[in-house]
Amino acid sequence: MIFQNRCEQIVLLLLPISLLALSCSGQIADTDNPNVPDKVITHQLTWHQDSGSEILQCHIFKLDNLTPIEISRIQFQFGDGSHHVHIYRSTEPEADGVSDCWSGIAWPRWQLLAGAQTKPLDWNLPDGLTMPLAPHQQLLVQVHWLNTGPMAIDGKIDLSFHTTDSSAGHVGVLFGVNKQVDLLPGQRKTISHFCPMPSGSRLIAMMGHYHALGRHYEVTMGAPGDDSAAVIYQGQDENTLVFHEYAPQLAVPDGAGLDFSCEYLNFRTAATMWGADTSTQEHCNMAAYYYPANDDDAFCIKDEDDIGTLTDLLPPTNGLRAGDRGQITVRAAAPIEADTAVPLVSSDPTALSVPAMAWFPAGAREATVDVQALRPIGQVSLTATLGTQTINTALSIGGLGISEFMADPAPGQRGGRWVELSSSSPFPIDLGAYRLGAGHHSYGEIAVPLTGMLPPFGCLLVSESPMDGLGGADDTMAVPFPIPDGLDDSGGIGLFASDADASAISARLDAVAYGVSNTVGLFAADGQLAGTVATTRLGSSLGRTTDGHWQANLVPTPGICETAP
Repeated sequence: MIFQNRCEQIVLLLLPISLLALSCSGQIADTDNPNVPDKVITHQLTWHQDSGSEILQCHIFKLDNLTPIEISRIQFQFGDGSHHVHIYRSTEPEADGVSDCWSGIAWPRWQLLAGAQTKPLDWNLPDGLTMPLAPHQQLLVQVHWLNTGPMAIDGKIDLSFHTTDSSAGHVGVLFGVNKQVDLLPGQRKTISHFCPMPSGSRLIAMMGHYHALGRHYEVTMGAPGDDSAAVIYQGQDENTLVFHEYAPQLAVPDGAGLDFSCEYLNFRTAATMWGADTSTQEHCNMAAYYYPANDDDAFCIKDEDDIGTLTDLLPPTNGLRAGDRGQITVRAAAPIEADTAVPLVSSDPTALSVPAMAWFPAGAREATVDVQALRPIGQVSLTATLGTQTINTALSIGGLGISEFMADPAPGQRGGRWVELSSSSPFPIDLGAYRLGAGHHSYGEIAVPLTGMLPPFGCLLVSESPMDGLGGADDTMAVPFPIPDGLDDSGGIGLFASDADASAISARLDAVAYGVSNTVGLFAADGQLAGTVATTRLGSSLGRTTDGHWQANLVPTPGICETAP
């Protein structure tokens, strides 16, 4: 007999050879007792953990077996506190060590060998079945441990692998993962995932897994989409998802598989998503042990972006004005499999109010939400996200624009050159968010920041000299704003968001080009080259009609609140 270490030598000195059974941690225990023909390989994991803390560690090491071995029994021995202990194996070597592994494990490089959750595991594989391990088998043990007690702990896990000299066949593990666990606060949701099983296989054991938001877990065995498939495993909260052996083993019908589902209720005030942190994230996993093993069926993963594909995000057909309510429609390429929340985000919530999500009931291809326009803006973007896919749409919100202007006043005409802004919104508008610009070659040659509050359906005159008291004008800003003349030249006037680049479409609420011709690149609010409005004679203004066109007003009407776009 070969001594493995000093600990084994001491044992030999203390005990008769006939009583030897097990060596120290990390070594192979040999025996000469004919009634105990197997060998046992042991390994102990240790760590220190503060009270009230959660750890997720990856312990990487190699077993001490010099030759290939067959495992007939697996033991995990540990005390209270475990969330889960998983053993993975790999054909690729890696340096021994311990590290945090909150970011997950590199599947499929590491394949699940066996797992336990809150209770220790002592599993004798049935009917002479085994799990094969290579010489110096590379292992990774993922330890997810919750210390909810008031004292720090020095944790340990004792692993024991019992070997045998014969095998009736190898056990495989189908590891199912559904990552579509995103939940908004207060949301109730059920997700499911179908995993096909190898033809002719038999199910010998099962374990499910989720975190604190889980309310019901269930596995059925049958053909895809079979609503009458038999329930073969279920549990309620996470502590009821135990390791379950099937005796007798369950024969899997040809063409059948396992459909595992997880029901959740997010009672927290924050959203949750897929991940290992039990305080903020969720899992939906299944470990199915079967015979005979098929390495091609080691994983069955449903990623976040497998939910479906969004195709359209449709804004209101006729656009919106500030104060209007409307509907946004979100469409998918195919019916969404499970109840799903699609988050919505407005690029400017002060301009467009949208709900936090569009709700797709299971089987729906379309969801509609109510939105409200709050203030005029050149362009606001709305995005919808499903899994890792994001689609967007843009819409302009009207309600404030240029309604009339005087580019060529007659000598001595009151007010000189002026621009009238009008509101068609039932909301007051804070003009501090906007500015006027004008010029011959660009809208940025002359700029006038606006101030004050424009009342609902009100108008404002921006003129070279005071024009208070004219018509129904609510206010007049007398500021130097020498807009270009239009009889012998050309020019343009634009209305913009005050803090944005005038060249950006999102900043441009309204614009008009006038005069001889627009050959200098003055653009309209939609980003296209603005059509030129011809001026007629001194003293006449250009005003917007109810259909949005411009016409010459031989009798100007400054202060009469005309049509706004």
